[in-house]
Amino acid sequence: LGVTKRVFDLWHVFHLPLVWIMFAIVGGIVVNLDITERVALEERLQLAVDTDVLTHAYSRRRFYELLREEIARANRYRRPLALVMFDIDRFKQINDEHGHLIGDEVLASLCKVVHGQFRKSEHLARFGGDEFMLVLPEARLEDAVRIVERLRESLAGHTFCEAGAVTCSFGIAEYLPDASADSRSAT
Repeated sequence: LGVTKRVFDLWHVFHLPLVWIMFAIVGGIVVNLDITERVALEERLQLAVDTDVLTHAYSRRRFYELLREEIARANRYRRPLALVMFDIDRFKQINDEHGHLIGDEVLASLCKVVHGQFRKSEHLARFGGDEFMLVLPEARLEDAVRIVERLRESLAGHTFCEAGAVTCSFGIAEYLPDASADSRSAT
């Protein structure tokens, strides 16, 4: 919900009787409390909790929420769901050779590249230091492999500041509603 809609929904209205005469109210005071700033602050706080400040990817906590929501949606509509886990190859070496500031630049730049490669309905989350998760609703294993290959090519063609070229290792899993425990997966 937008700030404007929530403000109208959340206004507090208090009615206080002025004078009681023969059990009848002859006047009153109405107090409207504008909570626009508070709602905006709550939204900024929620965004801070939900996203990683460095990469602007979703936080690990938000990832688990999104994954639960997407699994429920996949079950409800009997649609596929793919999950991709990836990490940066030799990231410790990048930090050791170039320093942590360059490592941070690599993480932020990588996430920009990744964000440019998928739809709004897909979700990128930072799972750990240099580990990321992609939640791909409506994607079968074959779709996820194509997405990962496109992402791999984009990363291969990108120069990451002083670190130069960076590669990643990917793992892909497919969730099929009502599938047995031996669902297909590939790495």
